[in-house]
Amino acid sequence: MAWRRVFPGEIRDLVVSASHDGGLTFAESVRVHDDGWKLNGCPDCGPTLAESRGALYIAWMTEGKDEHPRIELARSGDGARSFGHPSDVSGEILDPDHPAMRTADDGTLWLAFQGRAQTTNGNWSKTQAYILQISPGGVASKPIPVPGSENSIAYPTIGLGSGGRLFLAWTQPQGDRPEAMLSRGRTGS
Repeated sequence: MAWRRVFPGEIRDLVVSASHDGGLTFAESVRVHDDGWKLNGCPDCGPTLAESRGALYIAWMTEGKDEHPRIELARSGDGARSFGHPSDVSGEILDPDHPAMRTADDGTLWLAFQGRAQTTNGNWSKTQAYILQISPGGVASKPIPVPGSENSIAYPTIGLGSGGRLFLAWTQPQGDRPEAMLSRGRTGS
C-alpha cells in the first residue's frame, strides 16, 4: 500500500509498505523518492500501484522542489524495500493528475491520467484523459489523448479485458451534475 506521509517542514512525499504474507503483516514504510513537495495542505491526488514480472511500479502526481506538476513513475525490483529514480511520464501535459495503472497479461503496464493540452494562444484547455504504455522493462511511451474525453473530465480509471481490450472510464460535467463516460479500444497485443 502507498500513501503520502507528512515529513518535517510540511513535505508531502510518498511511502510504500509491502506485505509478503497476504496482508497479515506489513514492512516498515519506505520513502519512494525525496520529491520535496512542500505543501501546507492535503493534496487530493493519490498514487497508483501495479506489479509486473516481479517488480512493483508506482505512479503519482507531484510538484516537487521545482514546483513543476508531473506524473512520476518509479520501480522496485526488491519487494518494495527500495525504489529506483523516478521518471516524468507525463511529459509536456499541463496539470497532470489522478493516475491509474493496470497490468496486461503480457506484463505491459497501462497508465491513464487527466491533464491539459498546451494551447498555442496561451489559454487553458479543458482537462482530458491521456494514456501511455509502460514496457515490462519500465520504458514509458509518450502520453496520447483519449478521443472523446475533451470535456473537462475528472478521475480517469483504466481496465483491461481479454483479447487486448482496454477500457477507460471518467466523469465529466453534464448539465448541473457529473456523468460517467466509458471509452474502449485495443492494446494491439
